[in-house]
Amino acid sequence: MAHTGEKRYSCPTCDKSFSRLYNRDVHMRIHTKEKPYICPRCNKSFRLKQHLQGHLVTHDRNE
Repeated sequence: MAHTGEKRYSCPTCDKSFSRLYNRDVHMRIHTKEKPYICPRCNKSFRLKQHLQGHLVTHDRNE
């Protein structure tokens, strides 16, 4: 499959489009307010795993 840059996955809530379904699904968390990644130390929640990982560093620095 050639990389055409075609954005065939549209958000049903806004006018954004994505070339990858995963990116559209992650984007949908903005609209659904879903934050599936929860800090085990303070219960703060995040939409993206990498945001949780960055947050965990703040706990390590504060110890």
